Amino acid sequence: MELNRKTVLVADPDANIRDLLLKELTLEGVKVETVSSGVELLQKFYRIDTDVLIVEAELPDIETGTIIDTVKRSLPKIPIIVIAANRSEEFEKVIREKGIFYYTTKPFSIELLKLAIKDALAAREKAGNREDAEVKKDASQ
Repeated sequence: MELNRKTVLVADPDANIRDLLLKELTLEGVKVETVSSGVELLQKFYRIDTDVLIVEAELPDIETGTIIDTVKRSLPKIPIIVIAANRSEEFEKVIREKGIFYYTTKPFSIELLKLAIKDALAAREKAGNREDAEVKKDASQ
């Protein structure tokens, strides 16, 4: 899966993480938008066409679960990747039940994160193609 012309929205209060992801993903041909808070994330999410969402587990203003629920109501198929500073099995279980695509903890491997993004885009494209085929099938009956 090519990352060219895809948009990744990154929400992390840590400017170093935002800058790292901006630099590394831009080198892959990805358009990267960054924000530092949950409010900014939701504002930008509704203004741009986002292909993958990467969100820090502990944003300063909105709980991650609330963000996931809000985003999934609007765009159920969007892949969401959660990055957590602290590993918590309970938190991981809760957000996985909400349908996130990938979960990792800091420090993370940028190469593994890039693979997760590629896999997320491929899964989203496959799901979209399957939905398109079902719509065509229903229309022809």
